[in-house]
Amino acid sequence: MNTRHLTSAFALFSVFALSGCWKETPSPSQTKRHQPPGLYPQHATKRRRPLPPPPRPLGKGIKQLPPPQLKKLRPPTPPRPDYGDYAPYTIRHAAIPQRVRRQFGTAKYTILISLDGVSYHALRRNLHRLEHIKSLIKGGFWRPMQVAFPSVTWASHASMVTGQYPRHHGILANRWLENNIDLIYPYQTDYVEPYRRKRTPSLYDMAAARGWKTAALNWPSTQKARQITYNLPEIMYSNSLAYRLLSPSLRRVIRGMYFREHNQIHQWRRKHIRELVGRIAGSEKIETDMFVRDVALKLINAPRKKRPKLMLLHFVSPDSWMHKYGPSPWIQRWALEQMDIAIGKVIKAYKRAGIWSKTSMFVTSDHGFLKIRYKMALRKLLRKKGYSRYRSMIRRNRKRERVMAFFNGHVAFLYIKENYKESYTPALIKLLKMPEYKTCIQYVLRPEEYKKLGFPIPQPKGTRNLYGPGQHPGAPDLLLIAQPDCTFQRGRYKRVINPAPGGRIRSVYGAHGYLPTEPRMWGILIGHGAGIRARRTLSPMNRAYIVDIAPTIAQLMGLRWPTKWPSKRRRSFRLDGRILKDILR
Repeated sequence: MNTRHLTSAFALFSVFALSGCWKETPSPSQTKRHQPPGLYPQHATKRRRPLPPPPRPLGKGIKQLPPPQLKKLRPPTPPRPDYGDYAPYTIRHAAIPQRVRRQFGTAKYTILISLDGVSYHALRRNLHRLEHIKSLIKGGFWRPMQVAFPSVTWASHASMVTGQYPRHHGILANRWLENNIDLIYPYQTDYVEPYRRKRTPSLYDMAAARGWKTAALNWPSTQKARQITYNLPEIMYSNSLAYRLLSPSLRRVIRGMYFREHNQIHQWRRKHIRELVGRIAGSEKIETDMFVRDVALKLINAPRKKRPKLMLLHFVSPDSWMHKYGPSPWIQRWALEQMDIAIGKVIKAYKRAGIWSKTSMFVTSDHGFLKIRYKMALRKLLRKKGYSRYRSMIRRNRKRERVMAFFNGHVAFLYIKENYKESYTPALIKLLKMPEYKTCIQYVLRPEEYKKLGFPIPQPKGTRNLYGPGQHPGAPDLLLIAQPDCTFQRGRYKRVINPAPGGRIRSVYGAHGYLPTEPRMWGILIGHGAGIRARRTLSPMNRAYIVDIAPTIAQLMGLRWPTKWPSKRRRSFRLDGRILKDILR
């Protein structure tokens, strides 16, 4: 081969090498790996599943149904600014009273002690200091308790003894307005108890039907309760009314206490006892609790035929201190220590009488407390915007007023005259939901949301049944709920929203009435005695409800609830509370 052929062969090999034609043909997987993403989708390399076979033809005369068509879901409509807010929570539904055989009628005696204003967290912090309460928990149980709405004294105590929320027992709060004219103060009137009796029964109603002796000492909403043998109703700011509403049996007991034990020199007279009892019972101080404790000890040591089988005690001094100084730790500690001493003396009296093993004891509370930093003058706002005309709500002004506001701590009731409801209600809701008032106003509720909270709705005009369940002549047209650190108050203020009173001690003070779902508003429930298991501390998530107290006590004492409502409508009776089966032996 000559040099010319070698040169041409070498040139041909160089061109072939540079063109890349000598490389092997790549596989499909290599081709996919070297290609840019998105050119070969992942499912292109997988084996597709075979399509399902076509449906079999139906027989003759049978038509093929069309495929179901899914309805298009509408997006949720936002709440109208003039309609108000939705209820923040919903209570359990009412049910027919339960019938349980376990521990039915085990307790021959029952005592229910209410510590006004003591919260679950306050007791938990100070439990190691309380000797007698700690001994009750060691042999029984304790748990947090959700109270009624609004979380005020009179509504909660009525729920304790009836097992019903305010929608059924009819005691709305500490003050309300009926028929747009009658201002109701349940602590200064004898009108509440007969009204409650026509709506729903209570524990002392069923005990009196069995012929048992009962006692209620400083218990709210018991004025003129003839079913209570020894009755001292809670009365505030009226010394003469406190003694006049004493039951005759208890009046004789108190006279005997002072004439025989404290009248050795014969210096006591009936007028002196009347003034003393009125002054003590008409206040909310530690002396009131001491007086209630002494009368309770006297009744426990009475002869067996005169001894009450059901006793209700209400200690009020913790509520007064926390209203004045706020729920500070040192106030809570001192109040609980005083209550522990009183409970210890009651326990010793039952042991001395020889009936402690037959007694079931429950210690509870009606609400907690929140620290207050702001207060709102709602009536000033209504006058400023032209909805109201008068500063005070005396009877003469209530007849002429168009919009009236009454306060229960964190809750305000707004009543609108019938002629102005249609035009004023949307405008008032828009006004109260403005951003400048969000510092104090959290919820504005219409009557359509009341049932979710266990609160009655206003009665329709021309209603004949005044005591029907779920309705009330004193239910407001609008219900306002304040922020946790704000409260509604009356008085003369320069601004609508004002800071809390200043000073070293009263820079922060306490109030209640807020939503019961707030943990700081939880009450307590302690049980010990006949028919009760020793479960000690239960989880805070396993909390009880205030309406569960009455059904549980009725189960232990062997009392049966009625099957029909006491009102004119003969419908089946419903109860909001349930029996606490997990605490029964």
